[in-house]
Amino acid sequence: MLSSNARTFTPVSRTNPCPICGKPDNCNTLAETGDVYCRRIPSAHPGSDGGYFHHSPDRAAMPRPFPHPVPPRVNQTPADPEVLDRLYRRLITACPLTETDRVHLRGRALTDDQISRHGYGSLPAARQDRDRLAAIMLDGEGSHLVGQIPGIYRNDGRLTISGRAGILIPVLQHSLIVGIQIRHTGKVNDTAQRYTWLSSRNLPDGCGSGAPSHVAMPDGDADVETVIITEGIIKANITADRMGRAVIAVPGVTITADVIPLLTQLGATGVWLAYDNDAATKPEVARAEQKLIDTLSALTCTVHRLSWAVTWKGVDDALTSGIVPVAMAIAFSDNRTEASILRQQLKEERAYTRSLLAASNSRHNGPEARTAANIVHDLKMRRIPVGQWIPMTRKRISTLCGISKKTASNHKHQIAQHFPGALEFENRHFPRSLNRETGEIRPPHDLTFVRLLKGPVDALTVIAGNRPPVDKNGNGGRRTKRPLCRTCGPGAGLLIESRTRCKRCNEILSVTQPHVVNRSTLPGGQTVPREKSGTP
Repeated sequence: MLSSNARTFTPVSRTNPCPICGKPDNCNTLAETGDVYCRRIPSAHPGSDGGYFHHSPDRAAMPRPFPHPVPPRVNQTPADPEVLDRLYRRLITACPLTETDRVHLRGRALTDDQISRHGYGSLPAARQDRDRLAAIMLDGEGSHLVGQIPGIYRNDGRLTISGRAGILIPVLQHSLIVGIQIRHTGKVNDTAQRYTWLSSRNLPDGCGSGAPSHVAMPDGDADVETVIITEGIIKANITADRMGRAVIAVPGVTITADVIPLLTQLGATGVWLAYDNDAATKPEVARAEQKLIDTLSALTCTVHRLSWAVTWKGVDDALTSGIVPVAMAIAFSDNRTEASILRQQLKEERAYTRSLLAASNSRHNGPEARTAANIVHDLKMRRIPVGQWIPMTRKRISTLCGISKKTASNHKHQIAQHFPGALEFENRHFPRSLNRETGEIRPPHDLTFVRLLKGPVDALTVIAGNRPPVDKNGNGGRRTKRPLCRTCGPGAGLLIESRTRCKRCNEILSVTQPHVVNRSTLPGGQTVPREKSGTP
């Protein structure tokens, strides 16, 4: 029997031309059956790349006729969630996680138990593996499911799986896998996407997956009264495990059709929004967030916005760094006047976020500018009024900014020196005292207090607009560079001496021993040794 699945093709040549068209090129013979695949003479059995299959001229008859090509089915509606869950679980079971993908997930602070519980897998790239996986998924199932499973399609008469290799990320609703997203671990160019869906839309016998939302539940008892909404499935899984709450992951900031039904089914009475910290730089994200807020106003539930330091982009980054986001309430009203007030508040929040980004990413200042910006953001989130003193230990600064305690102490002095109009620090001494409730005698100690001298936006503007008087030298200090003689150049060296004069009569009282200092760097990158030599 002639089959298009035969794998051994022998190209024709001048000594062995095609027996159908007689040409010495562009045709093949099948080694298993002796049949001919001619790309010039048509037959009733077309191939996949423009050629035609012909019976071997040496055989008078074939044991069975050629199989008629199966017409591809049009894209259909996906199968029921129970069927998709059963087939997708077979796929993930047959696709164990590779070590490279496991290392990536561990890098996002996921433990091996969490990786196993969330059901991640690795989709291989080899075609024979894809054919085997499709057969495993459809084993024992009816042929009516062909065309109803997103990701499965027909290629050269065989059912296989579409998509590039990567991490298989299950999308769950009511503990059923209703879709799979793929995170591609290889190199991705500017036009390609890092995350795609396991879909076979517009392919023979294929089916589109849509973009369902994901419901992440923590291990053990989950708080479903207050549900967190974020973007990203892995991010939702991390957030659910860290905060012990149900999390809804929308497939995109603008794709929120499943949010209201899922909140209703969960019976949620409160919602926390946890979109990434890029609303100030991406207007489309801010508009999508406001649109979701307007949609949630139809529900009888309270809505809060989670906020964290701008150092971390997503809520999962903040949680894995030990930062607990702050929930800020959002009010709703049908009154146009109050709606305009809400829009003004959103505008102010955007202005604040822009100032925070500018202060944190300032190229003119050092790392102390980011520390100052985080302190201002912490005071704003804690609703500390301008001018009110509040304790700010180096341990808290270290936790907020992800730096060591020694660096936090250094930054406190640098902030007071470089940004005097934004923040003010003060050390207070507390003598020995008695705690009347516990009877504990507290030893004497010093404690650092801080206060805002301006509003948060103005303070961040001062931090972002600071310009050091001189460029930093290689040691990180702010010393002025030694001058050069314009006539002799750097090779002549400098004669340095110090004189002590009377302030009233200007009489010279003493002169230190002068010494010669040669500059360590010459123009053009040449270096000379530093020398110090006293003069007799």
